[in-house]
Amino acid sequence: MFESLKRFCGSRFITCKSYYPKSTNDILKLKKGKYIPRGEGNSYVEASFSSESTSLNMKNFNKILSFNKSKLSVEVQSGVNLGDLYNFLLKEGYYISIQPGYPYISIGGCIAANVHGKNPHKDGLFQNIVSEIKLFDLKKKKIITLSRKKNSKLFYLTIGGIGLTGIIISAKLLVKKLKSYSIEKKALVVNNFHHGIKLINSEKKKNDMFYVWIDLSGNNLNKSRGLLFTGNFINDKKEKKDLLISKKRLINYKLNFYNFLSLKFINKIFYIKEKSNKIINLSSFLFPAIQNKIYFSLFGSNGLIEQQFIIPFKYIKYFSNKLQILLKIEKPLIVLATIKIFKGNQKYLSFSKDGYCITFDYCNNQKSKEFIGKLYSLISECKGISNIIKDDCIDEEIVSKQYKEKFKNFKKLIFKHNHQTSLNSNLSNKIGIT
Repeated sequence: MFESLKRFCGSRFITCKSYYPKSTNDILKLKKGKYIPRGEGNSYVEASFSSESTSLNMKNFNKILSFNKSKLSVEVQSGVNLGDLYNFLLKEGYYISIQPGYPYISIGGCIAANVHGKNPHKDGLFQNIVSEIKLFDLKKKKIITLSRKKNSKLFYLTIGGIGLTGIIISAKLLVKKLKSYSIEKKALVVNNFHHGIKLINSEKKKNDMFYVWIDLSGNNLNKSRGLLFTGNFINDKKEKKDLLISKKRLINYKLNFYNFLSLKFINKIFYIKEKSNKIINLSSFLFPAIQNKIYFSLFGSNGLIEQQFIIPFKYIKYFSNKLQILLKIEKPLIVLATIKIFKGNQKYLSFSKDGYCITFDYCNNQKSKEFIGKLYSLISECKGISNIIKDDCIDEEIVSKQYKEKFKNFKKLIFKHNHQTSLNSNLSNKIGIT
């Protein structure tokens, strides 16, 4: 069958072939051709489809296979999404510690993107909770078990491998016992961008989860107030049923409501509303996108572009000074700006490095793209890296410049692994891997 597919909150539809296998036997019957696995299809980039490939939609691989409390492990098929797994584990009093902010992301997608959660400095990346992967190898036409001890090279190539090593059938994940069902959410006032950097360093060891929100609507780092949100488990008697994730998806509006005037007003309301400390349920803190669905809808039919990058600690002052000059000249409309702190080593294309993780959301237009292009140069100059799985504007030149040998090695190993088979997406074509 043919479907019109697009990236999360994007505007461009691509017509491509889709196939919904119901079992591994259906995958075994695949003929030679170009394929790419697809989970929920909620990536910010075109990672799970291409006009040249058949998207293998893993929607039917949606079973939770086993749960072992003594080993703190759960085995799930790759089509299970974060929300369904969250609901299942919650009833048992457990959870997984690394959760992106939107629940409708498949486990296969989390592995392929090697996603992060609310405290990457403490918890690391999704690979830290993956103990085993069952991967269908298109070249060998069989399912291979991957782990840190068994087929370890392919294990690490698959995690963060953007779907180019094969089709993830299932995975075993490590879980944690829930301390409680409620989070004490505190909001510390951030005077400006520079203060946010100082504050995040002082808070990094004190909290279970934390991040900084900055109002950059004025394009002035010195006058960019914000809030540092911390989240810590507290003892409570909240009912489990109150914490379950609903099935409601995002709303789509046709008009873009964001401009400099409306953004100043929206950010002011957000600052006043969120400035107070409060007790909230766990799902509200883990999945803020569900509580703020209107945010994505207001970008209109063109959608948004997200740019996420890590600046090494020692370059942050230089980066801030250069960024201020760039903001003053270009005057971009940065709808959302957040800061997290990362700790980790790069491996292949995984978004991991010691430093500050900065995220900017923009309206999808030419002016935003021009600013993003200039910001790439500054990120590269500061030895930073961009998040390939979040950035729809990125290309081969940028990835090669920022990831250097990690990119070359990944590319070489993918070509070797995929000899006589073809796994490709618009993303992999764009960055020159397939």
